[in-house]
Amino acid sequence: MTITNDEVMALHDIVATRRRRLVGHILQLPATRPASLSVGWIPEGDRRRAGRPMSTYTLKEDLETMGVDRSDARDTASDRVRWRNLSPNMFHLEREELRK
Repeated sequence: MTITNDEVMALHDIVATRRRRLVGHILQLPATRPASLSVGWIPEGDRRRAGRPMSTYTLKEDLETMGVDRSDARDTASDRVRWRNLSPNMFHLEREELRK
């Protein structure tokens, strides 16, 4: 069984869409909730490990992709229509695509 690049990209789009939807939900939570607190968390200390940094998910990357400033993210997410319209194809996947 071989997997084509098109299939990989389709899965990548699905994961990105669901991740951004989750971010929208987290940003709408009250500021006292742990998930909401983690959005603004910055690790202490300025020393980094030697070597190449690990590639990890950051909220900053998603917000930049969507064209949202970090300081304006909560206000944008609280306006659901505006959040969904940031990227028209982001939240409107066909059910057939999700079932594959």
